[in-house]
Amino acid sequence: MARRTREIWSNLIRQQQRSGKSDDEFAAERGIPVKTLQWWKWKLRSDGENAPSLLPVRVIASTAPTARRPDAGDAAIEVMFPDGVCVRFSGNAAAEIVVAVVSLLRRC
Repeated sequence: MARRTREIWSNLIRQQQRSGKSDDEFAAERGIPVKTLQWWKWKLRSDGENAPSLLPVRVIASTAPTARRPDAGDAAIEVMFPDGVCVRFSGNAAAEIVVAVVSLLRRC
């Protein structure tokens, strides 16, 4: 098999992210060793390429009764990653924790 260039791997990884398929599924469909795909994902992310982009968020005040309850059990912050992974934080989660968790997940 011919060696793939960095640009080809970058394109493949973008395709995989858009497909929503797992590493195993995507690699099997294309005849790529899954460990090679995962290594390139790590390599390109560590070099700053193909990092999931985050969208700007605007926080607004809510007059909904659940927004005023300090003990509300429902998630108040929801972060959706391009691969479909969703992380929910309680309304009383510290901003530093939210930032730390999202930053760590972006590296995965």
